[in-house]
Amino acid sequence: MDAMLNSKASSLCFVRDEFSSDDFSVDKFVSDCRKYASLETMQEDLNLYHKMLCAALIELINQDYTDFLNLSSNLVGLDKSIKNVASPLEQLKKEIEDSKKNLDETSDSAHALFVERDSTHKMKVLVKHVLCVLHGLKKIEDIKPEEKESLPLDVLERLAFDWNLVRFHKKKVSAVSSVLDHKTEEIEYISFSLDVHLENLFLQCFVIDKSCLLKVLRIYSVINNEQEVEKCFRNKIVKPFAENLITEENITKHGLSKVYELILEFIPKKCKYLLEVTRGTNRNVEFVPGFDFLVNSFFPEVVFCFEYIAPVYVYAPGDPELFHKNYVACMDFLDKFENLCQVQASVRRLRTHPSYQKFLAKFNLDLYFQIRFQEIAGRFESALFQPFDSPNPSETVENGNLYELNSTNSLFYCLNLCWSNDIFLVPLTSNFWHLTLQLLSRYCNWAYSSLKSNDCDISPEKAALIIKDVERLSLELTTLFQVSIKSKVFNKELGNLLELAFHDAVHLLQEIPPLSGANIVSSLIKQCSTHLKLITDIPRLYRKTNRQMPTKPSGYISQIKNCLTTFQVQTRSILPLKWKNYCLENVVEGIVNQSLEIIRDVLTSIKKMEDSLKILKRARENKPTESTTGTNTTDDDKIRHQLAIDVKHLEELISAIGVDGGSVKSFSELKELVTSADKTVG
Repeated sequence: MDAMLNSKASSLCFVRDEFSSDDFSVDKFVSDCRKYASLETMQEDLNLYHKMLCAALIELINQDYTDFLNLSSNLVGLDKSIKNVASPLEQLKKEIEDSKKNLDETSDSAHALFVERDSTHKMKVLVKHVLCVLHGLKKIEDIKPEEKESLPLDVLERLAFDWNLVRFHKKKVSAVSSVLDHKTEEIEYISFSLDVHLENLFLQCFVIDKSCLLKVLRIYSVINNEQEVEKCFRNKIVKPFAENLITEENITKHGLSKVYELILEFIPKKCKYLLEVTRGTNRNVEFVPGFDFLVNSFFPEVVFCFEYIAPVYVYAPGDPELFHKNYVACMDFLDKFENLCQVQASVRRLRTHPSYQKFLAKFNLDLYFQIRFQEIAGRFESALFQPFDSPNPSETVENGNLYELNSTNSLFYCLNLCWSNDIFLVPLTSNFWHLTLQLLSRYCNWAYSSLKSNDCDISPEKAALIIKDVERLSLELTTLFQVSIKSKVFNKELGNLLELAFHDAVHLLQEIPPLSGANIVSSLIKQCSTHLKLITDIPRLYRKTNRQMPTKPSGYISQIKNCLTTFQVQTRSILPLKWKNYCLENVVEGIVNQSLEIIRDVLTSIKKMEDSLKILKRARENKPTESTTGTNTTDDDKIRHQLAIDVKHLEELISAIGVDGGSVKSFSELKELVTSADKTVG
């Protein structure tokens, strides 16, 4: 049977290896097999392959059956073999533990010996340091420094060297300081005596002997006691000078700038040698590093005196004029003081010194700006209550003329105040810049609201004054920025950014004249429109009144002429020529457009009336249709002729005020309208 199954396996409709592939899919398998066989054939082949697999499985079990049976028999006696191996392994484990114990004991013994040796070495070193201290004290005692005695400089140098060694060795035995307790008083006395002698010698050679001063400072450097000599310089030299100079009386009498000047003069006069031997800026002069008397001694004492002796007179928080004057003097003093430092590292130490930061923090810049803000903004807001009044003569910029309006003049004056040397401070640059933009924005808002408001119409004269002021203001603001603002901004890139922002603000200001011009045009057209309405009364004047043929223009022409002439007279010295022409051209165009519309309506009405009368005439042949003169001129002809005369004089008026009638688009249409109507007479 197996042979028969194997013979049939070669004729299967599928490949048997497909079932063991990783990407086997039933749908794909069925789809592929359908290409070669039917579903019945596939079913038969699958059943056949299943029987083959079952037979192969049974055959595999039959082949390995003997090995399964022999497995249990091979395990017989295995437990005895394990017991035979366990006994020697336990003995080996015991021997290893004994060896480890012996090794640990030996290691602990060796470690204890090393600790004892290290302790002995430390005690030897400690004893050596103690002996060095005692030996150094013995050498110092042989010199016998006394507080009231003056020792030679070479003796002091030797004493300082020995004292430095004593301090070094004493520091090494500080952990067991009780060893030298009996020498404490002696050590303190030597330290005090050495400080007294060095201080006296420093004060003696401070001004008169540069070489001696150099050696004294070198001694202080050797004993690592720079702070002590800086403290001595502050208390014995700077303090008496500062307390005598920095007083309320001197500040009130001479002014803060003079006091600062005297402070700066003291440094090159009294501290010349001291600075030469501690800076190292002169290659021909030997110097001792590690000292900074100006930063660590001189400046803190000066700040201390200003803070506790005369704080009100210096910082003046409630007096903006005095505050500005003192702050400028302070900044000038700091700049000159930094120049006296000469070394960049010394300048950095000065700027990070607590006394420097505390000194600057005493000046309340925020309060100062708030006071100035209220002064400047309040002055401008007050001017906006009466914006069209005459300018205040007190608000006159140096080398400048008054503007026409109080509001514009006050704006320019306040802008100059923001950047004047008597008010502006460099740390408040951003604050004053913000205030400048606020003032410009406030002015623009006032101008826009005034020109666009329906409640308070502005006369053409006032609108013209706005144009004149804004035109001039735009030019002067550019000069103000270049001269007063940009020159105070030391960062070039920031200055360029501010210039772009300022130009945007000026551009917003330059939008006011067109709006003001439109306001003038609208106001004049509104005034003339009232008179143009009289055109509609012309038919009433001639119809059935037996008036003569008109030879003069109507009254509304002279009234329009008066409006435009008055405007010209009022704005002759105010309005620039280009804006004058702009206003007149647009006003004329508005008048002509309205005249064209009204006259067209009048002529249309006359035409309709004539047509109606013709119809009645045909119905009543014997009755006259309208009143006539001796020349058979009708009333409508008189009306047309009057309109033609009015347009002619309107043209003369336009030419008289300097406007080319040909540039007005609708004027030719108006002339054609009345001319064609007038030619129908006769």
